[in-house]
Amino acid sequence: MPALPDARPKKEMVEEQSFVSGLTGYLSGLHADRIERSAKGEECEIKLLFRLS
Repeated sequence: MPALPDARPKKEMVEEQSFVSGLTGYLSGLHADRIERSAKGEECEIKLLFRLS
């Protein structure tokens, strides 16, 4: 059985997770003008580029 943490996560971490979740939901409703992607080993990066005009 995996070990469980002794304490609750810090408030800042919970707030950051909430922000990221909200931003992800917002961006998924938009259509990017351009998408760039790259991968190196086990890391990958996806850039969504939006025109603001």
